[in-house]
Amino acid sequence: MKKILFGLLIAAFVVGAIGCGGGEKTVKESTIPDWFLNPPKDTDYLFGVNSATSTMMQLALDKAKAGARADIAQQLETKVSVLVKSFQEEVGSGEDAELNAFYSQTMKNIANQTLKGSKVREQKIVPESGGMFRAYMLMELPLVEFNQEVVKKVKNLQLYDRFRASQAFEDLETDIEKYQQDEQNQ
Repeated sequence: MKKILFGLLIAAFVVGAIGCGGGEKTVKESTIPDWFLNPPKDTDYLFGVNSATSTMMQLALDKAKAGARADIAQQLETKVSVLVKSFQEEVGSGEDAELNAFYSQTMKNIANQTLKGSKVREQKIVPESGGMFRAYMLMELPLVEFNQEVVKKVKNLQLYDRFRASQAFEDLETDIEKYQQDEQNQ
C-alpha cells in the first residue's frame, strides 16, 4: 500500500512539473512595450498607461484606452476613502487563552475629470492563448490645452458669480422698494 501511495505521489509530481508551463496565462516580458513599463516624461504632457484583455480586439483596445484615461485623471485629482476595521478578542486565561483577531481594509479611489484633448500616443495588440487579445495603451493629455480649459471654466464661474451678485443686488433693491411702499401705505 505504501508503494502505491509513493508511486502516485511521484506520478503527480512529475505530471505537475511537466504541466506547470502551459496552465497559467502569463504575459511574456518580450511582448510588453517599453513605453508601458517606463512611460515617457515630459513637462508639457501627462501620460497614462493601461493594459486590458478581451476575446474581441476592439473591446480590448477600448478597455485599455478607458483605463489609461482613468490613470491620467487620477494623476490630476483623486479622492481616496479608506475604511479600516480592527478587532481583537482574547478568550480564556493563562495557557488556555485564545486570541482572535480580525482586520479589514476597504479602499475606494474616485477621479472625476474632463480630459479634453486626450489622445492615443502608442498602442500595441498582442494575441494571447485562448483567442484572447491583450491591448497596451499609452494615452497623452497636452497640459497647455488642459490648462486653457481650466482657465475658461474659472472665467465662466467668475462671470456666473458676477451675474448672481448683480441678481442678488437687484433682488435687494426690489425688496427695499416693496418695504418703502409698505411703509407709505401704512
